Amino acid sequence: MADADSKFYHYTSLASFASACQARGHGYYSPCRDKWAGGTRDEATRFCRNGDLSKVAAAESLVEKLDAEIDAEGFWPVWQPAVVGSFPLVPAYIAGTPESMLARTDVPDPRGGVEIWANTTVSASCSAADMMRRGVVTLAFAMALSRVRNVSIVLYSTCDGSNVAIRMSSPLDFSEVCAAFCQPSITRHLIYGHAVPDGYSGCWSCWAETQRGADAERKALEKYAGMPPDALRLGTEKLGEYSSVTDDRLVEILNEKVRAYAGQQ
Repeated sequence: MADADSKFYHYTSLASFASACQARGHGYYSPCRDKWAGGTRDEATRFCRNGDLSKVAAAESLVEKLDAEIDAEGFWPVWQPAVVGSFPLVPAYIAGTPESMLARTDVPDPRGGVEIWANTTVSASCSAADMMRRGVVTLAFAMALSRVRNVSIVLYSTCDGSNVAIRMSSPLDFSEVCAAFCQPSITRHLIYGHAVPDGYSGCWSCWAETQRGADAERKALEKYAGMPPDALRLGTEKLGEYSSVTDDRLVEILNEKVRAYAGQQ
């Protein structure tokens, strides 16, 4: 495996990544690429620094349509003191405490959080609109899981030359997540441009999912990028799953994803 393909740059936010891109010179840039990228380089930089809310409502709309039972999977019933409840709490009543009853309350799942690693690198033939559509699904998936577990997200790339792993803020700032995954100009101008000084030629890393498969990509991410073994990896899924389907089908896809992951450690 080439050293360049195993090289990762780690950033703690989109804003710090944007500053690094500016210091590195952004790599190759031409305005003729703006339509393909879904925006200009300057717009991508602003999204990194200021976030983006343009697709949050669309993602929330999908989440609201998810099966109701998913919301309950991440909570545990606990009896807690309350003013009104099902059973008296005698010591509290004698002491004159207002919360002298026991009421059943659902509390968040005590299990650890979920770390999602999501790849934004795609084939050059994919349209910016398709990338945005997939980004909405990624954002909605994060929103849905955050209802039942503590969620953290890392954006990663699979460019040859070098790679980036950008950790989103915790707790999640959905405007930052929306910018990262729903604005393809960040990937196609800044992430690809970031790799140019390290020899990026427009190809995938030799270990990328499209080259060697999902298992090889996971092993490489664990070895070279420090991805935890129990992280949830969203790879370069086929954009056709999202680009031409109805919102109802997207809801089905999200239901399947959330059910598959909500119960994992």
